[in-house]
Amino acid sequence: MPVRQLKKSYRGQPSLLMTQKAVHKAVFAESTLERDFYVLLKFLKWVVSYEEQPFKVPYINENGGAGKWTPDTLVELQVGYSIEKWLYEVKYRVDIKENWAELKPKFRGAILYCKNNDINRFKLMTEVEIRSGSKLKNAKLFLKNRNSKVVPGVIEYILTLLANCVTMKTRTMLESLQTQGLGYNEACVAVYHLIANHRIGLDLDAPFTYESELWLLIDGLLETYPSLRLPRPV
Repeated sequence: MPVRQLKKSYRGQPSLLMTQKAVHKAVFAESTLERDFYVLLKFLKWVVSYEEQPFKVPYINENGGAGKWTPDTLVELQVGYSIEKWLYEVKYRVDIKENWAELKPKFRGAILYCKNNDINRFKLMTEVEIRSGSKLKNAKLFLKNRNSKVVPGVIEYILTLLANCVTMKTRTMLESLQTQGLGYNEACVAVYHLIANHRIGLDLDAPFTYESELWLLIDGLLETYPSLRLPRPV
């Protein structure tokens, strides 16, 4: 369980998110920014598991005294064919600027802790890393349909279409599904469901439109096209 108590934050009320990737199957976000970070962790394929507020990290404060603080999240990531552990702290940029003297020794302590405990990296996440671009907006859109019920025959039809071409525009896919008797909303749910479950790939960093290219994913590994690079951690 988390090793620090949740506090009311001026950045938003604490909120609960249910997710199978979390060690305790649920996480508490202390701010809206932290909640958005957990949305990305829940959605992204290469995030294997994560634990909120996993342990206390010792550090030497600005006055030379010993202290301890609790980072936000320990994440296991699929990087290539290996599993890496990354330690994350989520902070608004203004909070970092205003409290830098207090935070700097804590972050130094986290870097040293990672080095001494087989954790690959300590990474600070701000609204720039979490909210810039289209990845978060896309994740929120597709996650709504991750558990939607889709007829197996429809799934097979979509995957077969994509197996026979390099890419297909979203508009073309939806039109093709409608020729098979699906309504527009049903067609969207089917496509979004397969994207959310990493059966279909698209450029998550670009705005999602009818012109977005779709392609078949191989074991959910390739998230970007046409590059064959494995996904990079957030």
